[in-house]
Amino acid sequence: MEHEEHTERTVKPFAFSGLKKIRRRDLEIERALLNYLPFASHENLAEKAVEEFLFKQFNVEAKIQLEKMEEGLLPEFVKSLSEPCLVAVLGVQPIQAKALLWIDSMLALTLIDRILGGEGQVPTEIKSLSPIEEGVFQYLILKTLAEIHQASQDSAPVHFRLERIVKSQKDLADMTHTEIPAVVLNFRIQVGSCLGFVVLTLPHPLVEGAFLKRNPLDQPERGQEYQYGMGRFDQMGHVRSQLWAEVGSVSLTIAEKNQLEKGDVILFDQTNCQWAGNHLGGNVILRVGEGRGGGFLAQVVSSEAPVLVKILDYYGGE
Repeated sequence: MEHEEHTERTVKPFAFSGLKKIRRRDLEIERALLNYLPFASHENLAEKAVEEFLFKQFNVEAKIQLEKMEEGLLPEFVKSLSEPCLVAVLGVQPIQAKALLWIDSMLALTLIDRILGGEGQVPTEIKSLSPIEEGVFQYLILKTLAEIHQASQDSAPVHFRLERIVKSQKDLADMTHTEIPAVVLNFRIQVGSCLGFVVLTLPHPLVEGAFLKRNPLDQPERGQEYQYGMGRFDQMGHVRSQLWAEVGSVSLTIAEKNQLEKGDVILFDQTNCQWAGNHLGGNVILRVGEGRGGGFLAQVVSSEAPVLVKILDYYGGE
């Protein structure tokens, strides 16, 4: 007589009460971020621009890929950093919140070694950057931000600027006091045979202040300003005045201005114009007089002297 074993299968109810709540605002933040990030769009303009820059800089094929995007807390990200770390603190004026760009130290040291004339060998140990190495690293970050800026043009609502380089977790202690939610993006970067990772952490306050901006002309008050500006243009079109074209802008502190020397190179924080192949291309802002109360967005049609531009739209004042 065979003995039959009966195994009871128990079904446990799923506890819906313990699920993490997702706010509509959080979904709007991630949607706005995905719409802004060129790395997550189908065009990948900035991604290609950075890959081309890395190829020209190191003469090897480069590839950038967004691996993962997740929600987290800014203090937890800061506390997870190992020592020594390598973090670029990025800002957007006038927003107070900062973005953190963590770079794989192995990747950074390998690229820095190639720029300084080495063979780009992977280091056997992680060490803090020397002043010369830190200067090279700042150049790579600034040039990368500039390439993204040039490629994004008007599609980007804001542009980041490098504020400082952090090499120790304790230098970010001021960001660990408040439980600030953040969007964490993990990128995989390959330059030749060198493979590493970069993590971009964007606090919600920064994303809300920068990427959730609507088109100014969609706002009633800015739409009225646009109509007023066009009306004034018709009324005062006969008045002679000095006209000049703005190709870019940068904000410097008094201390930064005092440190400038002959031969220094300053990268624009914002510009819609670029110089390529001995020709000027892109957009400029036409200004009248000495004020910065507004102007007209114009496209460079021909850079041959005299330069020809085509007025595209009214540009509101700062």
